Amino acid sequence: MKTLYFFLVAWLLASPANAGGFYKPLQIPNVDFEAFSSAYLSGMYRSKSAANDHFEDLTKAFEAEFHEGDAQIPLMIAGRFSAGLGTSSGLESWQIDLAETIAEWLAEQGGNTELNASSQENIANALAVIALSNKTGNAEINQAALKGLIELAEETQGAGQQSAVVILSLLIGTEGERFKESDEEAADVLAKGLEADDLEHRRFVFAIVAKRLAQVTVKTTGVTELWEALNDSALSFPSPSAQARIKRQILNLTQSVKVPGVASLIRESKKVARQLEDGPKPTKKPFLELLEILAESDDVVDLEGALSAVLKMANTDPTLRQNLFAKLIAFSERPELGTYHTRLYSRALLGVARMSESPVMILATGQFFLSSFAKSQSGPKGLVALSLFEALLGGTDAPPLVIPLLEEAANALSYNLGYWTKRRITLLLYQQAADSPDERINEKAFELLSSVPSRSRSISLRALSRQYIAELGRTGRNLRVRQMALSASTKKAP
Repeated sequence: MKTLYFFLVAWLLASPANAGGFYKPLQIPNVDFEAFSSAYLSGMYRSKSAANDHFEDLTKAFEAEFHEGDAQIPLMIAGRFSAGLGTSSGLESWQIDLAETIAEWLAEQGGNTELNASSQENIANALAVIALSNKTGNAEINQAALKGLIELAEETQGAGQQSAVVILSLLIGTEGERFKESDEEAADVLAKGLEADDLEHRRFVFAIVAKRLAQVTVKTTGVTELWEALNDSALSFPSPSAQARIKRQILNLTQSVKVPGVASLIRESKKVARQLEDGPKPTKKPFLELLEILAESDDVVDLEGALSAVLKMANTDPTLRQNLFAKLIAFSERPELGTYHTRLYSRALLGVARMSESPVMILATGQFFLSSFAKSQSGPKGLVALSLFEALLGGTDAPPLVIPLLEEAANALSYNLGYWTKRRITLLLYQQAADSPDERINEKAFELLSSVPSRSRSISLRALSRQYIAELGRTGRNLRVRQMALSASTKKAP
């Protein structure tokens, strides 16, 4: 690996990359990404002219990514330089000026709504490096990164937006003078998210904010503002099932809080929790009338009451269960449905599949979620389909049920799907190889994970699969998988 590292350094210092040439060293099997990034950063710190040339090449590589998802590589290098990472010496004035220029360029990409969700998420991650780890001491760089994250959180949807929300939450209650402004601005953005008209987005922001408030140890203006907004938001959810989930999140917050001086906020949260529903109440109507509600109503209270009732009926009637299964698939595909309504129907479909314990029905449900995932990919409805596919996998450890689902997921890697989608599927394979208590599932998931490089041309996806295999070689619970992973990780490139 040292030979490869010095080859990369020599290549980078000899001449800057062009849009196509940037990716050439990364096509070497088993390339060391950290070595590549370090070498590239070294070239940028070498001289002003070299740095400008390298930055130009990073922008070209981003615009002409080798395969979808590979744009994350130049973006992360740009983020590291802008944060002053990759050098042990103090920065010169020209380096700080260029770091500011790069941060502003990344922020501009954050406001580009024409980019796909994979690129938006990668930009969010690059901006996160600056927002959380900036060593330059330059306030303008911090502000540029914050601006880009706010643009992503407010102007996009799906994976990019959710990534930005998570990153902004990490700026809340963070110690240090340089975080004071970002703490307040991030709190303002997240507070708006807690009032969003989109019920699914509001639900997501609420969960992230509640989790962050349970972690912080310093009381700041942002912490106080956001906690007050959280209490106000909790009572705005019309959905009984959402209220039940929110009630659990609030009570967990009040029991886990670490920050001092918030006793009045805790009391208010407990008061709010007492006013929330414990879940939907089943509607007392005949089955056919309930189906009419499910087919026509947009009111979440009516829908949840009807769904609760039909699921209760289906639990004891296999014939009715089959009928309901087909109807739920049809209802969930209504194009006019909002994302939260899609979640309600799809979650009910998951409930029917689980209660059936039928391999055929469970496989059909998994195929439906994967199909929905493929259609919407990293958009809001795609995120819902993915989360429910994960829940379906997590609901059983029976190999006859899990293995066909894993095979379906792996086959999807060969389809024309976006990088974000394929990355999440690769993660699913790794999780099953690492965590399933059944050895047959471990080994099948490892086999499928090992096939990722042959199913995709993306440099980033191939590298991700190698990273997961290396991790399995260190920590895999299944001895046979650990041995196979260790062997694959140490195998020399051809």
